[in-house]
Amino acid sequence: MIVYDRRENMWAARLWWMLRTFGFDHAAVLDGGWTAGQQHGHAVCTTPCGYPAATFHATARPEMVVDIQAVLAALQDPPMSS
Repeated sequence: MIVYDRRENMWAARLWWMLRTFGFDHAAVLDGGWTAGQQHGHAVCTTPCGYPAATFHATARPEMVVDIQAVLAALQDPPMSS
């Protein structure tokens, strides 16, 4: 699955992250969004796609989500030198 939006891919990236958070790893964000894809001459399908019905069984990955305290604590940590 390729996800994109018509602007700066903010919503596509959010959808990608939410899919991963619930166990769906077969998605990617279109680099540069729809506009960049067209500018680079990528093929575009003009007919609706048809897919067989499927059922998705979500599996929560709590390790991919943090609360506000974890974010604030991470902001206080100095960056690690490489």
